[in-house]
Amino acid sequence: AASLVAAGCALQSPPSVGELQADALRNASIPPAWKSPGGTAAPVADAWLATFADPALSALVSEALIYNSDLRAASARVEQAEAYLRVANASLLPAINLAGTWSGSASGGGLNGIFLNASLELDIWGRVRYGSVASGRQAESVLADYAYARQSLAAMIAKSWFLAIEAGLQREIALESLRASEALQKVSEDRFRIGNGNEQSVAVARSNAGT
Repeated sequence: AASLVAAGCALQSPPSVGELQADALRNASIPPAWKSPGGTAAPVADAWLATFADPALSALVSEALIYNSDLRAASARVEQAEAYLRVANASLLPAINLAGTWSGSASGGGLNGIFLNASLELDIWGRVRYGSVASGRQAESVLADYAYARQSLAAMIAKSWFLAIEAGLQREIALESLRASEALQKVSEDRFRIGNGNEQSVAVARSNAGT
């Protein structure tokens, strides 16, 4: 009898993703064209930002990780989920209460003593254990969201930084083209002034420089 009771108290494993999909989408037929193999599941390499060897970029990312308001909110959610997990796990442990009273004198009519009370909830149906497991999964999910937010913020800053560098290089190229066009315009005007050019060449040169 004790073995049967112990077996009945065992927690059941949660349903798999395939079982959840089969239960939620019983009559749905997903077209094969909508399915893709996906990318290679690989963890993000540690210290990937340092591989760029750019101190300015590393400083920008460090500043953003400290002062970004969304990331600070995500960090607070991680602390909250961990606190909920500790509260859920506390129900699995015995609870001990200690209380005392002192009347001051025998004539006070009070009761002098110390009272110790210990209790433990018999989680026969697994309610507390299921709650603890759910809180643990929730804490893992929030922690994963926080890690994703950090990596996403660093990647966004790195992308913006390199786009800014590219824009600066393109600006330098555009300035070089402008200086070359202005030099060609001056040559065309000088040729026209000494009689070795024509108005059409000057107009084309001015148009190129204006563009």
